[in-house]
Amino acid sequence: MAEHTRSVVQAREFSGNERFWLREKLGRGGMGIVYRAHDRARNVDVALKLLREVNPEGISRFKREFRALAGVVHPNLVPLYELLSTDEDWYFTMALVEGESFLRAVRAGAVPAARALPALEGDSEGPTVTGAFAPTPSGVGGHGRARTAPPLGEPEQFSRLRRALVQLVHGVAALHASGHLHRDIKPSNVLVKPDGHLVLLDFGVALAMHHPGRPTRPTEVAGTPGYMAPEQATGAPVTEASDWYAVGVMLYEALTGRLPQTGTPAPPHEIAPSVPSELACLCLDLLASDFAHRPTAFEILQRLGARVLVPGVSLRERRPAGGELLVGREHELEVLSDTLGQVVQGAPRVLLMHGSSGIGKTALARAFLESVVSQDRAWVFRGRCHERESVPYKGVDEVMEELARHILMTTHRGPAPPGGDASV
Repeated sequence: MAEHTRSVVQAREFSGNERFWLREKLGRGGMGIVYRAHDRARNVDVALKLLREVNPEGISRFKREFRALAGVVHPNLVPLYELLSTDEDWYFTMALVEGESFLRAVRAGAVPAARALPALEGDSEGPTVTGAFAPTPSGVGGHGRARTAPPLGEPEQFSRLRRALVQLVHGVAALHASGHLHRDIKPSNVLVKPDGHLVLLDFGVALAMHHPGRPTRPTEVAGTPGYMAPEQATGAPVTEASDWYAVGVMLYEALTGRLPQTGTPAPPHEIAPSVPSELACLCLDLLASDFAHRPTAFEILQRLGARVLVPGVSLRERRPAGGELLVGREHELEVLSDTLGQVVQGAPRVLLMHGSSGIGKTALARAFLESVVSQDRAWVFRGRCHERESVPYKGVDEVMEELARHILMTTHRGPAPPGGDASV
């Protein structure tokens, strides 16, 4: 648990309202309760996740979970619908996924259609945990434990595993392309439908990346012990490779029936001789202790023999991050830079950028702010008004959330101001 004090803790249950009629409770976790509910406005059944403890920390994490994926559409990521709040409750709705967990699906093949469980904290792998920085060894709480299931051995099981892995890589890559890390990839957060369609869920500890491809330092350790990458478990900066490590743990568990041991894990084929060599090698490479040595999404798909990529996902080989190329915007950039200079001198300023749709307002703002961050001229807090949210002050809510996280980080780690004195 984080060192700062929680306040206004209020454990909740949900009895429904004029819009949502509850059919059944699907599960309970440390953060939320998930119900199967009928949405009268849309005339469809949905999964409704209720925040159990209404307090500032819980609300902030709950909103981040929704916003991490609210604007991303991909067949291997669970669709999120709406974030809503009342005087008493915070909840959001999402697609109701009928399926089985990753490991059960690849082992057994047949998936019972009756099971409909969005992933919850505290499944069989152990609960999702969050807390203040406390250095812990790689693989705390699970690596090296006894075998949990028989290893894979049938050709059809390996075929199902490859098909599921390709879809999982697509889903994780799409999340990364949106600028977020999952940080809690584990079998119960990956469901496979009866037709073999895989969906990644549960973004409760997702982390926004300031610069995709570069390490991002979180404000707290978060994830499920046993699936955390070494850098994640110790509170060090994390990258996309931290999520690929968790995929490697899942692959190792599927192949051998156990979690990998701390340190250098035993090669999968030593535990299960029938494991194909290419899967064993991929697994060990994903579990590399140095994140720079783990394969990228592009490389994983190549090694799995995937030639056709899911439309809408960019899976290019990693390259240095760079700004957007802007042509004919010198005057606008000069105005923005001059205004920032006035802010640095202590004068509050507000700029309104307007123009017809598609003219490039967002690209201009993004390019300018990225240059500000790269030059350490100011702290930048970003936010937007989300159409599918019904929360108080939603026009500035996300900016205030960013500011609060920044204050929390500097409180834990000490101030690290940029070259200038301004906050934008």
